[in-house]
Amino acid sequence: MIRSLTKTAVVFFLTPAVFLGEKPKSLKSFFCVPVSPSEWKLQRYPPLIDPKAGTTYVEIWSSGMMVERVKLRRFQRNRDVMYEYHYDTAGKLKSLQASLHYWGYWVAEAELPLSGETETGLKTVHYYKARAITGEQVRETMNNPEEKGRYLNELNAATHWMTAQAVPCADKLS
Repeated sequence: MIRSLTKTAVVFFLTPAVFLGEKPKSLKSFFCVPVSPSEWKLQRYPPLIDPKAGTTYVEIWSSGMMVERVKLRRFQRNRDVMYEYHYDTAGKLKSLQASLHYWGYWVAEAELPLSGETETGLKTVHYYKARAITGEQVRETMNNPEEKGRYLNELNAATHWMTAQAVPCADKLS
């Protein structure tokens, strides 16, 4: 009797969403790759990355037709730039972050202002030493990494998709 009550208590405390009638949100991931300067193709698998060719792709997380998060990634010979877009339930852009990874040296991260705000340019940019170990939680900050001035414009060059419908391939989601 005590054993069955213990099992019931454990199940109750570990899965409160089941008892409250909530369903966990399941987001599906899609990839969108450029076929031409004006056309994009939707696929379920990530593209092959060739930094020499300047690979660009968009990863879209959605629940049904609703786009929730988007990552635009651009790879170059010695770096990659990532812009992360977050949308609210109405499909409006609520935040935009950018990061530039100068391979083997440093990482720059910034919160970008949304279009229409009075601020122009980058908000505070944080620089970190490139992590040697994947999954490392503490990152050592840097004040003035070499060659940062060459890449600040690239960090700030995000395409402002103000609505989820403006994201490439968003109209192809089903």
